[in-house]
Amino acid sequence: MSRWSGAILFGLGAALMVGLVLLGKLFMPELQGETARPVSELQGTSAMLRLTLFGYGFPAGLGLSLAGAALLGGAGRRRGLALVGAAAGAVAVMALVPALFGRHNSPLYFGVGGVLILALYLGVLWHWARHRQTLEPGARGAADLQALGYLCFAAAAWNACGSGGMPGFALYPERVLELGTGALATGQLKAVMAFFVLGWLLTLLAFRRATRR
Repeated sequence: MSRWSGAILFGLGAALMVGLVLLGKLFMPELQGETARPVSELQGTSAMLRLTLFGYGFPAGLGLSLAGAALLGGAGRRRGLALVGAAAGAVAVMALVPALFGRHNSPLYFGVGGVLILALYLGVLWHWARHRQTLEPGARGAADLQALGYLCFAAAAWNACGSGGMPGFALYPERVLELGTGALATGQLKAVMAFFVLGWLLTLLAFRRATRR
C-alpha cells in the first residue's frame, strides 16, 4: 500500500511542477508583454491568486515528489507524512522569509547567508572526506561524483551572489544602468544555470552508480 501511495504522491508532485512550468505564460499574461501591469495592481484579483499558485505550487510539488519517492524507497507512512509536512514547510519558508526579513534589498542578509553557505560547504567536505575513508574502494567513485555535485552547487551560489551584488548589481537597477553591468549579470546567471544542471546531473550519476553496485 505504501508503494502505491508513494507512486501517487510522486506522480502528483511531478505533474504539479511540470504543469506549472508548461503553463507559466498562460498563468500570468498580466505580467508579460505590452499589457503588463504592476504587481501592486493585482491585489485582490484572480491574477494575484494565480501568481500565488505559480509561486508556491512548485515547492509544494517538490515536497510531494520527495514524499512519494521516500515511500517508494521503503519509508513508512509516518516518515512519508513527515516529508509531506516538509513540503508545507518549503512553501511556508517562501512566505515567512520576506515577512520576517522584509522585501527590501539587504546586503547584510545576503552577506550572512553567503558566509553560512561557505561554512556549510567546508563542513560538508570535511565530513565527506571522513565518510569516504570508510567506504570500500568500489563505492568511492559514487562519493566522488556527489562531491563534484556539491562543488557545482557552491559555485552556483557564488555566481548568484556575484550577479545580484558586486559585480553584476542585478539587485541595484540604478547601478546596472549607471555601470552597464546588465550583460555581466546575465552571463553570471547563465553560469548559475549551468552549475545547477551539472550539479544535479552529477548527483543523479552518483546515485545511479551507487545503486548499480
